[in-house]
Amino acid sequence: MSTLSTAATKVVGSAPTTRQELLHRAKSYPFERTQCSFIYANGIVMPFSPKDWIKASGSSFGAAPSADAIPSFPGLGELPVLAEDGSLERLDEQLEAAGIPTSLLSPEGGWFPVFAIGSNAGPRQLLRKYGGEAYAWPKMDCVIPCLRVSISDFDVVYTPFISSYGSCPATIQVLHSMITCPPRYGLDVVQLMHPICAGVSRDSD
Repeated sequence: MSTLSTAATKVVGSAPTTRQELLHRAKSYPFERTQCSFIYANGIVMPFSPKDWIKASGSSFGAAPSADAIPSFPGLGELPVLAEDGSLERLDEQLEAAGIPTSLLSPEGGWFPVFAIGSNAGPRQLLRKYGGEAYAWPKMDCVIPCLRVSISDFDVVYTPFISSYGSCPATIQVLHSMITCPPRYGLDVVQLMHPICAGVSRDSD
């Protein structure tokens, strides 16, 4: 069972430039990740309780795998999330305080549920992909709900491939009687169009 972190945190980092930094990134895969559900918003990680998610959003978000978009989570702005001082605050109020548009909570086209199997479960990788570090893709305002779920008869394994930055990416493999707990993200249409997002929207990353 995942535990709730004590406060919101700010993800920091910069693109590696030296040989040593590049090697460290490759060997650090799949990177540090939280042990609880969280909202990622422009590099800010705001933990929340799955029970509060169901109350606020009206959806378990992981109950039925589907490739279809979820139109909206009506009460998402009311979701209690941990602030930097450790207090529980409404998500929409935290976004406003950080200067992040609350309109991102109701994206045009809805939300698409995807599993984050490898590095995409790490907030630092999300900052890399949506913070303007990779593939010359511009930095974008970004709110991504990340809910930890359990799936049966699958396990996370390494692939026999090497990524562009030198690590062996992960994927999921059928393994009966196995229970694994990957995060499940909600991505909007713009986020899914990101050229480096293939790892999130397919099986491996």
